[in-house]
Amino acid sequence: MAARVGRPPKKREPVVKVTIALFHRQRVQLDRRVLDIQERQISDIDRSAIIRATIDAVFMAGPDLTEAATEEDLVNLISDAFEGGKRGKTVTAEQPDDKPEQDEES
Repeated sequence: MAARVGRPPKKREPVVKVTIALFHRQRVQLDRRVLDIQERQISDIDRSAIIRATIDAVFMAGPDLTEAATEEDLVNLISDAFEGGKRGKTVTAEQPDDKPEQDEES
């Protein structure tokens, strides 16, 4: 049997295209993360993959999103679920669009 050439087949469930509105800073951050990943490895990870993975992680973390009255509340609930109540940097519209957030080490 000859070796398979090219990428392995993807084992994914069917995808549905949707349109969402992002802040400019979010699109810039997504694009930078994708470029960082692609520089480190051969990968087909794109914006959509990061968004899908983030959505799955949020639902796996299990925060009660019905407690949110605002988008800021959603960010806080989700952040608490991931960090066990320890909040990192607050994301606001005032942050510059052209600079990626720096991860702060404790």
